[in-house]
Amino acid sequence: PQHYESLSMRNDSRCLSNSCQKNSTCITGPRDDICRCVDMSLDTMEEFCNKTSDPCSSNPCLQNATCLSSAGNLNFTCECPDGYSGTTCEIAISMCDTNPCEHGGTCLDGLARPTCLCHTGFTGTHCEMDVDECSSEPCHNGAVCRDGIDEYSCYCVPGYQGKHCDLEVNECVSDPCLNGATCLNLIGRYYCICPLGYTGKHCFKQPFLCVMENYYTPFIHILNSLLTLSREPCANPAPALSPAGANCELEVDECQSRPCQNGATCRDAPAAFSCSCPPGYTGSHCETDISECSSAPCAAGRCLERSWAARYGHEPALPPPFRHDRAEGYVCACPPGVRGEQRHWDCKEHFSLGA
Repeated sequence: PQHYESLSMRNDSRCLSNSCQKNSTCITGPRDDICRCVDMSLDTMEEFCNKTSDPCSSNPCLQNATCLSSAGNLNFTCECPDGYSGTTCEIAISMCDTNPCEHGGTCLDGLARPTCLCHTGFTGTHCEMDVDECSSEPCHNGAVCRDGIDEYSCYCVPGYQGKHCDLEVNECVSDPCLNGATCLNLIGRYYCICPLGYTGKHCFKQPFLCVMENYYTPFIHILNSLLTLSREPCANPAPALSPAGANCELEVDECQSRPCQNGATCRDAPAAFSCSCPPGYTGSHCETDISECSSAPCAAGRCLERSWAARYGHEPALPPPFRHDRAEGYVCACPPGVRGEQRHWDCKEHFSLGA
């Protein structure tokens, strides 16, 4: 096949030592010298033929980038470090343009990588992890800790209250013991120390009333003798043994001893009484508080029963004063980002729409 040489003409006469550069050879012609390019793939123009020196020798790449020469040393390529681009790595790229920080973290450009400044409650290189506020075990006395976003909630066992369940509930604050009994506060409950002549959980019963006198006459004589009351039944009885009439013929008003609790209304009847309980209470003496929170109605918040008298004034959702006639129901103490809806505030998650 026919062979063509790549030639480049020069106007200077005769081949001098520097007539042609490394990438070409000088050949003396009849009129002018000829520079023949060594690499036949190169252009025949002398300006390309003369590009024989390493283009990376001038250190064209910035930011300490790596310079790579192409075949024939015609041009170069810069391998730029992270954060830079351009032919010579002259363009600084913001590594925060990709929004690497999660949960609203603030991105700061760094030398090697971006730095994320996390909002309170989050951690990690990209603020991707929620801080577990329960890891420090802030809840006391067997309470259950539930972690939230930059917060935690303590669910107390019966008998304790407060943000960290470190305050003991005074079960005697509602005066559950009747007839002058002494209330003894215990963990999660109370105990009534009854005076003479009364018994029962709340000291409302009088077990020694004069009934069926003829049948119990021998026993009444013995009892009254032991109590130094009288040798005759029902004669001058002590206040605790207060049947009415010399022969127990008069009806006693059982409501005088105030047997009904929690603001209930007492209705007297022959040899008995009945208590009309306010909403939220039940039991023969209205002594039992109906637990509206037992079904965990608050989806994301703390359930507070309106009957918890000791918490009035200590919880924003329970402003004082406490009243028995308003003790029915519950309210939900919702955490930030959650709001209540409908009758009792269900604490459902609330998302606001952007403008």
